[in-house]
Amino acid sequence: MHLANPGTLNKGGNLRRCIGVNQMTEFVGRFVVFGHALYCFINLSGGQVMFIHHNPTTVSAPASAYSHGACAPANSCWLHISGQISLKADVSLAGDGEAQMQACWERIFAILTDGDMSKKDIVKVTAYVTDEAPAASYREIRDRNMEGTLSASTLLVVSALAHPDWVVEIEAIAAG
Repeated sequence: MHLANPGTLNKGGNLRRCIGVNQMTEFVGRFVVFGHALYCFINLSGGQVMFIHHNPTTVSAPASAYSHGACAPANSCWLHISGQISLKADVSLAGDGEAQMQACWERIFAILTDGDMSKKDIVKVTAYVTDEAPAASYREIRDRNMEGTLSASTLLVVSALAHPDWVVEIEAIAAG
């Protein structure tokens, strides 16, 4: 994802701060969601789909490396990745909590590759962990795997997953 310096946009008399807007983008549309205007653009350079990240100053900043909202152009191909668990190709469990988290990310990246996409196309991630303790580890592992790529992100602590040995499940949505 190519991100230009933050700038301002004035469409319909509304001044909005947008990240990723430069001379190589074209305005796609203005959408109003719960009273907040969101603007979407397409990348005219023929490169990767450009997402607009929404982190309004009226909302507290994200707690780690994610975006409160991410907008993809209407003409994007959407890939919804089912919740990935930590089974390796030989169907063995990846190991402790951190190893399971890493295995989930590797599976997600393999599915993205199969869909001719990459981590830069991820719009939304939802992770489920079975204990509060691995939450900090999850964020570190997510940040390391995403390598600075931002997406909307939700982390939930749940009482159990579908198998008692699983401690994490991660699903993702990508647009490219």
